[in-house]
Amino acid sequence: MTIAFERAILDVMDRKGLVSKRDLAVATERTLGDIDRALKSLVRKGQAVKHTSASYGQILYERG
Repeated sequence: MTIAFERAILDVMDRKGLVSKRDLAVATERTLGDIDRALKSLVRKGQAVKHTSASYGQILYERG
């Protein structure tokens, strides 16, 4: 993943707060696989935080 793509994801998080992988895929026009790889990288770097949403049964992310 490129740094520019990771920055685009972080920009979406700044605007929307908590986001799902699907939100990010729509906003960046990328596949869920691309989003998944970028999010794993951002979580490892401490720039994104993973949350579990019990009400929706999905994982949401926000800026770290």
